[in-house]
Amino acid sequence: MRDKIHRLLLSFNLLLLFSVVTYARENRAEQKPDFKVKSVKLNGVDWSKKTADTTVLVVITNPGIGFKLIDLNYKLKVNEAGFAEGKYDKEVQIPAKGAAEIELPFTIDLTTLPLVAWNSIKDSLTLHYEIEAEFKIPLLMLFSPAQKTSFTGDYSLTEALAELPAKIKEKIFR
Repeated sequence: MRDKIHRLLLSFNLLLLFSVVTYARENRAEQKPDFKVKSVKLNGVDWSKKTADTTVLVVITNPGIGFKLIDLNYKLKVNEAGFAEGKYDKEVQIPAKGAAEIELPFTIDLTTLPLVAWNSIKDSLTLHYEIEAEFKIPLLMLFSPAQKTSFTGDYSLTEALAELPAKIKEKIFR
């Protein structure tokens, strides 16, 4: 009798898992979250390693069902050059039909700055970014499939400079 109950529960869980995965794949194109960079903050520079630690505030707008992310690893390309990478150790909760703001830590490779700067100057002070992310979505406690995705967008340096306080602009552009 117990074996029958265990088999029935296992069958039910597998059917549920199959249904969730099928639903997610069918609705992926229409329900893909939107990803925007809201701000970038410099936390520190390590000149010996030629790296800078930053925090990037991102807004993820989700038109679909809510979900959680774990084991989030990501790489940032700016103007098609590898630029930074990071890892977010906390669980991320993305609400259904809502938005979430997340502060992602990045370590920037400072040796790429000349190329990125030159390419942004050539392109009207606009940074074209692509974030490649790999993460897991926990399902049913035992199953966490790994996923990969990427998001692209533009970050205008002229708009960022326009938002600087007047005293800082005065010191920079004297």
